[in-house]
Amino acid sequence: MSTGSSFSLSHIANLQSNVPFDLASDEGAIKKIIIRLVWDDSETRETSVDMDGCLFLLGEDNLVISEGSFCFFNQAQTNCGSVHYIGHADPLNGASHLEEFYVNLNQLPDEVQKLAITISMDSLLHDGAPMPEQLSLILINEETGKSLCQYRLPEPLNKGHTVVLAHINRAEGPWNITPLGTVQEGGLTKLIQQFGIELR
Repeated sequence: MSTGSSFSLSHIANLQSNVPFDLASDEGAIKKIIIRLVWDDSETRETSVDMDGCLFLLGEDNLVISEGSFCFFNQAQTNCGSVHYIGHADPLNGASHLEEFYVNLNQLPDEVQKLAITISMDSLLHDGAPMPEQLSLILINEETGKSLCQYRLPEPLNKGHTVVLAHINRAEGPWNITPLGTVQEGGLTKLIQQFGIELR
């Protein structure tokens, strides 16, 4: 698992907001995935915008199942060991920013009903600045290296500091992903509190 590794983008499904997509292949349910978050800076922006991806393991009440059940750059693994923060890559030669996470769906605790995939910019550092352009989410089958699907936010985001990009949901069959693209105010700190984690 390494940031910026090469994955195939052939036959990738383009997802629509609020339309579920099953994480399955011809061989059956997908077990291990890479979550890649990608964004581009505006050509008119004076400074680069730093974004922080974060994954939350949620129960039926839409709150984390424990205080160690979220993952981002400063907490690189969930306490159950099923989710890892792979890393961040800044653009080189015109490439996009990206962050990546690894998830072993089969290792998730039974009480986890969904994973919330989020991305935030620092609300203090970038107060009043628009969100980056071309924000997107790509899911990759970690075992084969094939990209499964991608979700591009349908329009530029001019307000808010945080996007809940999607939920990955437990289902009777394979897990599925439902893109959301929900924008809200406040950065990562507010998001952590929203999902039931007490800050100390």
